[in-house]
Amino acid sequence: MDLYIPSTRNITDPLTLNTIKAYLALSDKQVRIRCEADNEMCDFGDTFSNDVNGDGTEETAERLKQEEKKEIERANWDGVWGYVAEYFDGKTWNEAWSCWGFIGNDFEGSGYDIAALDMLIDAVLAMRDAKHFLGFEERAEECACN
Repeated sequence: MDLYIPSTRNITDPLTLNTIKAYLALSDKQVRIRCEADNEMCDFGDTFSNDVNGDGTEETAERLKQEEKKEIERANWDGVWGYVAEYFDGKTWNEAWSCWGFIGNDFEGSGYDIAALDMLIDAVLAMRDAKHFLGFEERAEECACN
């Protein structure tokens, strides 16, 4: 299993930097992002359609066809990947977020990488709040019985 480790290199936005630092502080014990091969052939949809993303000319249609061919070659060479963001609740790993269809290392710097980190941090905070709340309720019941 490959784990995704975000880099703080070239990050200038303080909020993004703090998100990455929070993830790194929690990683290995409470959060992880697994990278798995996406075994289903990706579908580019209308990305390379001259009708949608072109001007209708034959020249543009040929350029889009060449770009699509390059992306298919890149997918075959670099692989297509999915990323699964998980948090540990003390017993099992739980999925907080996943996204599939990244070619090569397109995940890093895509914006989805930071979204995954945000989802994990939110999940861990919600879990901690829930455990604290449940623990408080249990203590309150114990006190009421005595």
